[in-house]
Formats: sequence, C-alpha cells, structure tokens
Amino acid sequence: MSNAMITKQWHGKTLTFREDGYFNMTMAAKEFGKEVKEFLRLPSTKEYTAELEKVGYPHVFEVKRGRHGGTWAHPKLAVFFARWLDVRFALACDGRPQSIRFL
Repeated sequence: MSNAMITKQWHGKTLTFREDGYFNMTMAAKEFGKEVKEFLRLPSTKEYTAELEKVGYPHVFEVKRGRHGGTWAHPKLAVFFARWLDVRFALACDGRPQSIRFL
C-alpha cells in the first residue's frame, strides 16, 4: 500500500491524510492557529494515548522531517484531537469512522 497524500477542506482549512488514515497533526493545528506541542503536553492527551497503546495501538504518533513532515497521528486519535482544535470541527467529525479524513 502506498501512502499517497490526501487533502480535504473544511471551512477553508486544509487537512492532510495518508491512505492509511494517519493525519498530519502539525499542519491541522496550524490551520486552527494552534501548536501541536501544546496538545501533546496535556495530561488528558498523555492518558488517552497511553490507553490506546494498552489496547493494541503501539504507534500512535510518527514524526517525519522534510517533505510532508510533522507529527502524524493514528486515525484512532482523530476525533480526540479534533475536539481540542475546535468545537465546531469536532461536531463535524463526531460519528465519522475513526478518521477526520472522511469530511
């Protein structure tokens, strides 16, 4: 399976995904005027990702440099992250299958 980049638009904001569902947290946070490092520092984020790892998702984050660089996250983290980004965006993502890439 290739990991071609997929972009989606939501209210003028561009979101980037790979075919495997991982999404670029760094770029999404910038689109909402936030920094992903602030999300990663939250106790709730640490707790949530620790639980994901306990139930079988060991590679929740990937950090890439260069083209398409940034912090990429597993689709299981998408809606949790969306809630931090923006309430309206979170509502748009609720009920979507594990990934905001379906917007």
